[in-house]
Amino acid sequence: MIDVASIRAAANACAGDAVGISKMQLDDLLVEIEMGQRAQRELKILGAISVLAEAVGTDGVSVAN
Repeated sequence: MIDVASIRAAANACAGDAVGISKMQLDDLLVEIEMGQRAQRELKILGAISVLAEAVGTDGVSVAN
């Protein structure tokens, strides 16, 4: 997991408006962002399924992952 607070503090401690990171660090950051976006999409889908199941009634209906 990326320590956002630590990275933010280190970036703010640097002079100027730009900082550089390695390709490996950039890849780690992008992987974390992608996982977060996937999790948010899954939550939205599960929420929509729940709302739909509530709307049509859940008598005998099973919602699977």
